[in-house]
Amino acid sequence: VNYYKFKRNYGVFASLLKERTPIKTCIENTAEIILGNAESKLEVVIVTNPLCGHCKAVHALVEDILDRYGELVRIVIRFNLNLSEPQSKALTIASTLMKIHLTKGEGLSLLALHDAFQEPLESWGEQWAWIEDNSRHYLEDLKRQKSWCESHKINFTPVILINGRPFPAPYVRQDLIFCIEDLHEDSLYEPNVREAITL
Repeated sequence: VNYYKFKRNYGVFASLLKERTPIKTCIENTAEIILGNAESKLEVVIVTNPLCGHCKAVHALVEDILDRYGELVRIVIRFNLNLSEPQSKALTIASTLMKIHLTKGEGLSLLALHDAFQEPLESWGEQWAWIEDNSRHYLEDLKRQKSWCESHKINFTPVILINGRPFPAPYVRQDLIFCIEDLHEDSLYEPNVREAITL
């Protein structure tokens, strides 16, 4: 019981989070998948890869957060892909997800994201085959996302950044949902990390 009280104590979580060095999360002139309230000062960046098995639980967490606190948080889905193979499955899925989001809206985008991390890749490809292959169209955006990851030494997935700060290590990622309301409240009094923090 005491363990769970500690884990859900926002003061401890916030203290550990603020010890982490923040980085600038904005990538200029780059298309990305942005979910929830795009104007919120509470920003959660999810660095992910469609072929990452460990990312499945994080995307389930994103769905839960949006379902309960969608108006309080801006969630950025950022891809960290190996771009050496232009026809790779990861690149095709990521670029297709981006087109769905940017042309069809958040509702369909969330469904496609859910399926991408729940179903076998072959099933996903068949279900979303009506979306044309956009690898070339979004390649430059995905290159800039990859470059951002490399410049900040983000070499694995998944990674969660809260207003530019890495998720605190003593906590498991699923604990984030317990802190959203308090994080949002704190963010109202913090500078906008997307503009204030320099590379």
